[in-house]
Amino acid sequence: NQPLLKPLPPPAVTKTAYHVACVATAPDDPMTIRQNLIFCCLDGRWALLVSVDFAQHGMAASGHWHLNRNAQGDMLEHWGVRGTVFHGSETACPMWWLMIPEGCQHELEVAREVPA
Repeated sequence: NQPLLKPLPPPAVTKTAYHVACVATAPDDPMTIRQNLIFCCLDGRWALLVSVDFAQHGMAASGHWHLNRNAQGDMLEHWGVRGTVFHGSETACPMWWLMIPEGCQHELEVAREVPA
């Protein structure tokens, strides 16, 4: 039994400035990925930068993304009626944000081809 939540490595020991965390649809379906969270190293700590949804919300197709920080580095409200976060289309999402572990699948198929 592996824990569902794994801590990110400390930024000081990683050689990359970004980290992708995949969020499963449900604990009983760990191979279906609902969302990717893209973290960046900000002031020596991991900070959520972008989230990519593999589910449809209104007109936004699977693979759309949300910018979760403003230019000053402050978090933006995403959920709820007062959400001010930027929503990007699936066609404008960098390909590496769409990638998921081998053997997994997106909750809904992404409208463009994703590299394995």
